[in-house]
Amino acid sequence: MDDPVLKAVQNFMDAVEGRISSSETELRGLATEVRGLLTELQTRSSEIPKEGPPGKDGINGKDGRDGIDGKPGEPGARGADGIGTREALDEWFEQRIAEVQTRNLADYHKRTFVNGTSYKRGDLTVWDGTTWLAMADTTAVPGTSPDWQQFAKKGRDGRDRK
Repeated sequence: MDDPVLKAVQNFMDAVEGRISSSETELRGLATEVRGLLTELQTRSSEIPKEGPPGKDGINGKDGRDGIDGKPGEPGARGADGIGTREALDEWFEQRIAEVQTRNLADYHKRTFVNGTSYKRGDLTVWDGTTWLAMADTTAVPGTSPDWQQFAKKGRDGRDRK
């Protein structure tokens, strides 16, 4: 390939394909870790008794009347994200795992950087001809903060055809 512009585009595409492959490996590792945590959660939740032990027999007063009602107890613990049953929690985890496994680099590309916009960790944007990867949730300008990592360097403009 003699055309320097085509060569630069090919080099960029090779870099993007390498990053996609790296991201896919990272996402598979994350999915495996989440599955392990789900298995641990299922194991631990099966150890929680469904009912408490039976209460002690109460003693009625002299005349056998009912006692005074007690105060209401504290509210019970909420499930994860407000999910109350183990089945609902399992379903929620399966949906999240499927979502993580089907994302690709295009889902993170946010086009040209817009000052003042919030970017999430993993987002890609272009600023001054260079593609940047957000390493943390940020509103900073790429290249001015450690929140951004250069993903693809700006190339020559190609006007000199060298």
